Amino acid sequence: MPLPDQKLSEFLKKLGLNEEACKIYLSLLIHGDSTVLALSKYTGIDRSAIYRLLNNLTKTGVVEEKIAENSIKLKAVSPEKLEFLVKEKELTAQELRIQLPSVITLLNQLGATEGSDTKVLFYRGLSGIKQMIWNVLNTKKELVGYTYRALEEIVEIDFIEEWSLEFVNRGLKARDLYSSEWLKSRNEFPERAKGHWETWQSRF
Repeated sequence: MPLPDQKLSEFLKKLGLNEEACKIYLSLLIHGDSTVLALSKYTGIDRSAIYRLLNNLTKTGVVEEKIAENSIKLKAVSPEKLEFLVKEKELTAQELRIQLPSVITLLNQLGATEGSDTKVLFYRGLSGIKQMIWNVLNTKKELVGYTYRALEEIVEIDFIEEWSLEFVNRGLKARDLYSSEWLKSRNEFPERAKGHWETWQSRF
């Protein structure tokens, strides 16, 4: 189970902050208003790097600048203000969802080419694996497969919950065989995704 600071960092990254920006925001919450010099000591991040990150931090809205007598201090916004940022993300996601069908149509028109229907796709890293899993939702018929290891081993529980719900919402069905290795691996994760598996038929 992730430690509290890991959970905080994961949440802030989803708001658009990178690793160093997360350190700066959390450091400001812990130590209070600070100069760039002080922040550099607290976080171990070079001052030049902090200055480069400031634009993103202030633009995102998690850090504010305070002009003091002889210096500029940085201040972390209150945790309650993060709710506003989350709502902005929700609105953006809703807009993207609405625009997606027409955008897909336009992109398919741009990418239409003659030739073989056979394609070989390569997926890299965690984001690539997520994309590969999400692409399963494009299946036209019943999904048939073999499950070797627990999905929690490679992707987050939230992603599994969202993906399985979308699978049901699209009216898809699946049949799969699972291995003894899957039974073993699922016990390695005390916190498992409940998921939405109403339309799945699984056999050992």
